[in-house]
Amino acid sequence: MKFPFKRNLICFLEKKLGYKDYNILNVTEGNALISELLISHKPIAIGKLGAVENAALQNFQTHRDKKVIWSTSLSSSLYGNAGVFPQSEEIFNTFCVEFLDSLKNFDLLAVWFNRGEASIIKNYASEAKITELCALEPYYHQDPWSQYLENKKVLVIHPFT
Repeated sequence: MKFPFKRNLICFLEKKLGYKDYNILNVTEGNALISELLISHKPIAIGKLGAVENAALQNFQTHRDKKVIWSTSLSSSLYGNAGVFPQSEEIFNTFCVEFLDSLKNFDLLAVWFNRGEASIIKNYASEAKITELCALEPYYHQDPWSQYLENKKVLVIHPFT
């Protein structure tokens, strides 16, 4: 029997406990900050931890001091969903090292309260501001951050691009 409230309960607890030391910007504040960052004419990094990437980083962190074990399910998700290839343990380990190292460069991270996400942000992206996920989606806002993209060079890193 599935419990539909289980995911909501986990998210609630992760938000309340995992992020208790953070000021999480609401979607309007997050949108405004993205706009400010774009107007600043400085290089910026904005993003989120995907669910698969987050699971991979959790797995990597758990087994870091010994051989990392990549389950068939997580390996398939990293390859098929997150676009990490070729499909090998060495590549997955390298991906995790590089991903964790890159987090220190983020100005803003959107969170969706996946298990372990707060710990990764605390340890690897402590300087980043935190916002709710929908702040990344400009179509939710009357004054969207996307209007400031004109004449900007934008690098999009996404497994589906």
